[in-house]
Amino acid sequence: MTMLSINHFRSEANGQYQCHLSDPDKTGTTVTSFRAVDTRNGGDSNNPDPPDPVYSSSKLPHHKVTLNDNGNNEWFGVFGCEATRNGKKDTRISTTRIRSDGKYVLIL
Repeated sequence: MTMLSINHFRSEANGQYQCHLSDPDKTGTTVTSFRAVDTRNGGDSNNPDPPDPVYSSSKLPHHKVTLNDNGNNEWFGVFGCEATRNGKKDTRISTTRIRSDGKYVLIL
């Protein structure tokens, strides 16, 4: 599986990420989305799960997760997709979405 993240350095904007399966894995595979890390205190309402992926059969078929911020500033953190297929090992892939005005500290 390969992931493409749209607007990953502007999480306060509406964005999306896409999960692309390789050709042998496209049949019989279920793709779900998840939040890997809670980024705020205060319970689930501050760290909502992303919506379910929607399959797009465009020129390059993929599973798309659309994050509509609606001014709530909920979509920064670590998000991903999981592909599940009977008889095969599950695959998880993730991406980090960062605010454009965030301050970051490197600790060595």
